[in-house]
Amino acid sequence: MKKILLILLLLFLIPLSACGRVKYEFKDGIMYENGKQATGTFEFKLNGFKSKGKFINGLTNEIEVYYSDGSILRKDIYVNGEFLGFQVYYRNGKLMSNYLKDKRMDIFYDDGQLLMRSDKEKGEITIYFENGNPLLIISGTKSTLFN
Repeated sequence: MKKILLILLLLFLIPLSACGRVKYEFKDGIMYENGKQATGTFEFKLNGFKSKGKFINGLTNEIEVYYSDGSILRKDIYVNGEFLGFQVYYRNGKLMSNYLKDKRMDIFYDDGQLLMRSDKEKGEITIYFENGNPLLIISGTKSTLFN
């Protein structure tokens, strides 16, 4: 996943480097601007989707992808170039899913109510009714179904 995002950023930077004024280069996971580590927000379009990448001292700190109407579709979270997770959004702006690397994944109904949580640290998956009460809890080989 990280390599795909980095390739997309590289594809964006190639046309910028041809402009002549500022030379951008993405090498070994670091963004360079005229030979120095870049800091700032860079925007580009890919397959009709607007994207933004935020860099600090050449390292990725966030990548956002937007629906064609301008609302956010996905946000990838980085700290100093290290991928930590991502969030996916419904068109109405509500959070659809949240993935925290090696920790937890949450999936939400389109009204924002939690639908499912997979907690890797606990080894547990919980599925919820729309009212917020647990429907099913799976922990290891044990399953509990609620009325």
